Amino acid sequence: MSHVDTDLVTREHLALVETPLRTRSFKLVPHIELFNTLEQVLQLNQITIRKEHFGLRWDGLNLFRVVQVRYQDTPV
Repeated sequence: MSHVDTDLVTREHLALVETPLRTRSFKLVPHIELFNTLEQVLQLNQITIRKEHFGLRWDGLNLFRVVQVRYQDTPV
């Protein structure tokens, strides 16, 4: 699942990744903040996360996530 120059990481590790400083025209969002917000929206729509995997590039700037979700009464 991991791409070149990336490592599989945990959610706890994501919370430790430093977010670069904002510029006058661009504000970066911490990875963990983005995922927490996305999960809140999923929960509002009765979607739960069953499994998740994170891949983080060595410099912490690029991240991808693979998520398996469950919607309402879909089979496990």
